Amino acid sequence: MAACLGVTYGYVNQLRSGLRQTRHISDDFAVACAHYLGVPPVVVKMVAGRIPMSDFVTPREPEEDALDRAMAQMLDDPVARRNLPADMSELSLSAKRALVAMYIEASGRDVFGMHQLPEMVRWLQRAATIHDESEAEMLRGHRDFAD
Repeated sequence: MAACLGVTYGYVNQLRSGLRQTRHISDDFAVACAHYLGVPPVVVKMVAGRIPMSDFVTPREPEEDALDRAMAQMLDDPVARRNLPADMSELSLSAKRALVAMYIEASGRDVFGMHQLPEMVRWLQRAATIHDESEAEMLRGHRDFAD
């Protein structure tokens, strides 16, 4: 696997053991992993922690507020309420994230409005295309200027 990814076994082992943090992988390594796994590079970047959940929360709502809103929805669910502590206000942010993630997985409820995610991804694709076209145009301009 390491050879297919163009890195050493030691590097992969450091990522696996936590000696190196996955969120610091290079774009090239993310692309190599994506190719190896047969997934888009953005998936690898998300799993590696380079694109956090907070990037999908609207800017006008801090992540902690979104998590608190999601936790309130969990407590409104009679099944979930029976299995959760009554007071979750003292939980850490990471504990809240974990609980909400498990609830979403178990219930299938869209507590963060992720049904909007396909539209967000389309906007991201458009932005990436515009960026790539602008970058290519800029490079062509530099070459023309150099000639």
